[in-house]
Amino acid sequence: NERVHSNVHQAVIQYVQLTQEIVDKDGRYIIILGFLHNIKCTLVNVYAPNIGQAKFLSRLKVILSQFSADPIFIGGDFNLVSDPAVDRSSPPLPSDRTLSVAFRELKKSLAMSEIWRVVNPCVPE
Repeated sequence: NERVHSNVHQAVIQYVQLTQEIVDKDGRYIIILGFLHNIKCTLVNVYAPNIGQAKFLSRLKVILSQFSADPIFIGGDFNLVSDPAVDRSSPPLPSDRTLSVAFRELKKSLAMSEIWRVVNPCVPE
């Protein structure tokens, strides 16, 4: 999505010394490599598809593993609930378990924490 790319780029460029920008051809992610306050890091904005999230997360895990030597900050919309038992008011959907596992694998492989869940372990997202 060109508009998302432009907005992210304008917001980030004033704080990050940009060294490389990788934009998904389908508009699903933007990866910005650079320096934030002289610390080398990777910033990622994600807009996961509504269908095929587990496959997308697996692909994203492989892509981001290239940059795991430096801190990675990810934000965006993953189109899933990370903990169906907490986040759904209705019974979990059949796909919830698969997506929760895929999301946990992504976080584990990159040694990442979901800040919302750390601060709000029992509050629905």
